[in-house]
Amino acid sequence: MSRLTAFLGTTAVFLALLAAADTARAATFTVTNTNDSGPGSLRQAILDANAAAGADTIAFNIPGTGPHSIQVLSSLPGINGPVTIDGYTQPGSAVNTMPRATNAVIRIELRPATPFATGVQGLTLLVGSSGSTIRGLAINRFRPSQINVTAGGTDCVIAGNFIGTNPAGTTGYPTTLGSTLGPSVLGARCRIGGSTPADRNLISGNAGTGLFVNADDVVVEGNLIGTTADAITPLPNLDGIVVSNPAGNPQNVRIGGTNPSGIWRGNIISGNTQDGVVIESGEGHQIIGNYIGQSVLVVPVPNGRHGIHVRSGRFHDIGQLSTDLGANWIYGNGGAGVLLSGPALDTSGPQGVQIVRNLIVDNVGLGIDLAVNGVQGVTPNDPLDADQGPNTLLNFPVTVRAEWLGNTSQTRLSATVESAASRTFAVDFYALRECHPSGHGGSGEFLGRTSASTNASGTGQATLTTATRLTGGFVTATLVTTTDLATSEFSRCAIADDLFRNGFESP
Repeated sequence: MSRLTAFLGTTAVFLALLAAADTARAATFTVTNTNDSGPGSLRQAILDANAAAGADTIAFNIPGTGPHSIQVLSSLPGINGPVTIDGYTQPGSAVNTMPRATNAVIRIELRPATPFATGVQGLTLLVGSSGSTIRGLAINRFRPSQINVTAGGTDCVIAGNFIGTNPAGTTGYPTTLGSTLGPSVLGARCRIGGSTPADRNLISGNAGTGLFVNADDVVVEGNLIGTTADAITPLPNLDGIVVSNPAGNPQNVRIGGTNPSGIWRGNIISGNTQDGVVIESGEGHQIIGNYIGQSVLVVPVPNGRHGIHVRSGRFHDIGQLSTDLGANWIYGNGGAGVLLSGPALDTSGPQGVQIVRNLIVDNVGLGIDLAVNGVQGVTPNDPLDADQGPNTLLNFPVTVRAEWLGNTSQTRLSATVESAASRTFAVDFYALRECHPSGHGGSGEFLGRTSASTNASGTGQATLTTATRLTGGFVTATLVTTTDLATSEFSRCAIADDLFRNGFESP
């Protein structure tokens, strides 16, 4: 036997022994009753897991059919080691199998004995708990947070839970407005939900924010936020999702995802009292592939105010240029579809926010609204685009035309750009069935992006020929900077109809 063979054999044995040692260190602690403390309680299981080495599991085997309600008298111990708390180990539980709604069977409920008792929080992930998972629980009536992930709780997974509702996912628990949160996530690289139906969280019925995120590289996908388990009936949070840290700069939070091979990774963020999604700080966030203000059955479930409200930060993407699979359906909300708000300064407020290839229709406010100091509505264009504000208050295209090229299947789209002098811009064209009452946008089918360069007077022309003939409805356009992809409000609508073979100019 060669020395190399002997060495490899010895190494394999060593690695096997090491793996066996790791397995031996990991333990399973089983909850067998609903007591607040003592042997068999959830509190004792957390204490035991904290004291044990390795990545442990907390399982459940409480006698009876359930649901079983664990009502704690004080906050549970913070979790300081990696652990999987798995409510689906309780007999009678079952993960969700529905492609959009949730039919998960939850048999373990966690709540305080005194509802909304001040300072009694649900589960808390502390330093040392990196890689922990919480799944299969109904958690409600804690104040302020149902699940509190501290900065030390990195790489966590929160999946398959009902957070803020009863175990059936049909009832929330109203209390003082703004006083309760669903998950509060300060740990980097955590995943809330996931790409499979079994991962879907229901986060609804919280008097404050459904999901609060203040960390880098957090992924939020596949959840129901603001509805009951049927994904249709409203069960509001105050706001659906808030990404914020006034003192910091969270980066690269992804809300939703593209949908390859029929896998739905978006969220339904609908039915909330105020906004669906609020971005208050950070850089590089993505909001893609979500239903915001409706159900997947095209049933309106509007958020009470705006679909998406961006208050600060930069370089965010709402939708994806490369594919329709990243489109958000932003439908029927009580305010703007997408609102960017801030002061009249290019150095403050949201900048470089790309809004592309979404379906934005039937919202009470504008499809895209760049609002200075809270003043909403169409922002008039100005000479040479010299004004300042959210997305630099970029001028929208004017003189949009849709011209059928007779005896062909093509339509020529054109728009005039009036903006900063001697610059190159992109122009996005959209078709839609109905125009907003303001006469500006929103957006339906994405027809394409083309470029336009302005002259010394700040004027340029964009032209795009589609492969299909537009028969009815309207065409609208947005202007996009090529430096940071900031997007304008929608242009006025132009009629797209066979009767207008020589083009019809938007008013």
